[in-house]
Amino acid sequence: MKVLFLTGEIPYPVHTGAKIRTFNLIKHLSKFNKITLLTFLYEANDLTKVEFIRDYCYDIKYVWRKKPEGLAFYLSLIQNLFSKNPFI
Repeated sequence: MKVLFLTGEIPYPVHTGAKIRTFNLIKHLSKFNKITLLTFLYEANDLTKVEFIRDYCYDIKYVWRKKPEGLAFYLSLIQNLFSKNPFI
């Protein structure tokens, strides 16, 4: 079966709970499925992180995105508290 797996950031290095969960899901799903990973990359060194997960993915697609920062980021977080949609 072909599976499209969407993530908000590349799940490597696996040092947070969300990345551990995502990495292990991809790892175990890849045993019987062809995984296509679609993720956001924020920095140039994120491309090196892609290589660590390539063994488990049939294909990896990514979209470059500017990392949220500063006052505008915090204002958008507060504004999102009153939204029905998730922040990401």
